Amino acid sequence: LKLKQQRFIADGSVDGENLQWKIPITIFTKSNPKAVAQQILMEKPEITVTLNNIDENDWIKLNYNSIGLYRVKYESKTLAR
Repeated sequence: LKLKQQRFIADGSVDGENLQWKIPITIFTKSNPKAVAQQILMEKPEITVTLNNIDENDWIKLNYNSIGLYRVKYESKTLAR
């Protein structure tokens, strides 16, 4: 799973400050949707997360029941499930 953070500016202007945040990420799965499958702290602008003990047919949700604004780009294969 590849995660990337960048500031979204509604008017389309470029972020000259390149602000970054420490973002807590919790991962939930179809097999056990009420339990945290994995928890990480995103401390860099871009990270790759290896999903441990998750079936390839499971869907995943990030930060379930959390509040925040997230723009997500799903692969076509994932959307087809």
